[in-house]
Amino acid sequence: MTSELSRYQDPWTAEQYDFQVTWPNPDLPLYLEMARESTRPVLELACGTGRVLVPLARQGAAVTGLDISPHMLSVARRKLAAQPVEVQARVTLVEADMSRFALPHAYGLILIPFRSFQALLTRAEQRRCLECCARHLLPDGRLVINVFHPWLSKLAAQKSAEPQEYTGPDGEAVTAISRTEFDFAQQMLTSRITYEITPANGEKQS
Repeated sequence: MTSELSRYQDPWTAEQYDFQVTWPNPDLPLYLEMARESTRPVLELACGTGRVLVPLARQGAAVTGLDISPHMLSVARRKLAAQPVEVQARVTLVEADMSRFALPHAYGLILIPFRSFQALLTRAEQRRCLECCARHLLPDGRLVINVFHPWLSKLAAQKSAEPQEYTGPDGEAVTAISRTEFDFAQQMLTSRITYEITPANGEKQS
């Protein structure tokens, strides 16, 4: 079976996400500390499957999580359903584009973790996102954006990464093979991932 979809369109990759992205994320303690300092509602843009959102709510923060992918939000809802009722009550999930959103509240802290801001591919989208954030921040609120440092030597190489092997949510063996290309003129990075799946019955698919 072959399919070409972005991670935001594809329900299968949304289900795989937490099993594939397993490396340590040292950013979480920073966001928890900022939420404690703020003591006011938090907005997380591109909240995905709830990696940051759920710990924030468990700590006691009122959190709105916004994401463009209904499939990622579906995974986040299942995670929240496993939390105590008081944690669930602190969370609002919104399906929307982070460059075009209008919410009824303002926030003391807005987070865009894990390089998600760089999923906005044009300056116009980036500007609209920042303008939306400005409209939704309380006067002394903070906007925190995580971006990666571009290593020019790695970008110039444009080669395939080492295959990543992991076990998926249904016990299937998955090999993810990624290739990254960089368009220097457009300052745009494109990553394509091919998945090879061997179900528990041993019949390989891709």
